[in-house]
Amino acid sequence: MVEEPRTVIKASSAERFDVSGNEPTTCQQSAERWFNAFDVAARLQIDSINELPVHIAGLQLPPRHSGLGSGTQIALATASALNHFFQFPTPSIDELSVAVGRAKRSAIGSHGFVEGGFLVDQGKNADEAIASLDFQTDFPQDWPVVLMFPDQPSGLAGKQEQAAFEQISATTLEQYSTMRSIVRQQIVPALVQSDYQQFADALFEFGHRSGLYFEAVQGGAYHGPTVNDLIKHVRQVGVPAVGQTSWGPCVFAIAKDSDLAAALAASVEQHFGDQCSVQITRADNSGALLNDHPNLLGRPRVSHRLET
Repeated sequence: MVEEPRTVIKASSAERFDVSGNEPTTCQQSAERWFNAFDVAARLQIDSINELPVHIAGLQLPPRHSGLGSGTQIALATASALNHFFQFPTPSIDELSVAVGRAKRSAIGSHGFVEGGFLVDQGKNADEAIASLDFQTDFPQDWPVVLMFPDQPSGLAGKQEQAAFEQISATTLEQYSTMRSIVRQQIVPALVQSDYQQFADALFEFGHRSGLYFEAVQGGAYHGPTVNDLIKHVRQVGVPAVGQTSWGPCVFAIAKDSDLAAALAASVEQHFGDQCSVQITRADNSGALLNDHPNLLGRPRVSHRLET
């Protein structure tokens, strides 16, 4: 999880339900799902969501469909703000995610909303509401994260994403074992030991291999030639920890220090010009905040370890 770009949702008193600001449709849909899932009409003795005395404002929201999981953060933040505004009992992240229609495949965004930090989920079993959390720990604050947004079409979402998954062959046991091994035997140990070079090499390999599973849809390991060129450039600058976020087109790079992050940002801006915007951020190890206070969902902060 990263500090920027942030998702900031505000709930305030109003005569009737209203939504404003960025992504009003997404906020509206999330509020409606929350309203129906938690039987709010009966709890407040009203007939419809329009009678809710609350105004929802999307103050800050990440770019949609760029690979940052913004839809999940908007939905969970909207539902959490409403839940707190009406002082309802705090639901579990599983209940909240299902209520607003998130975590149908990956649960990283849902667990990350609560926990922050670096996370690994186990993959969703048929009998689970959302995938279980396999590992979580704080991410080094002295390893800056550089986000790069090429000026090209957004990644897949909704019905297009579902259609894309239907084109992709099922992962073989050998492929699954290889990817699992990279995470458990290389990425996680390197992160825990703050071994940047090992972490960077393993992270790049994981991202490249993962992208190849979607080659039939993307035409390669990445979201088109611009993203491919951008990732090559980042590695040539001397930052090996680079990859594509989900379907892209956002590219992330993790630098060893602030000077290297600044040098990378300058190089990308010089080489790609106005065809690519760049943002330097850091890991968010806190999770969601309520009025700038931690533990939005009232859970103690814990570190999870890989299950064997």
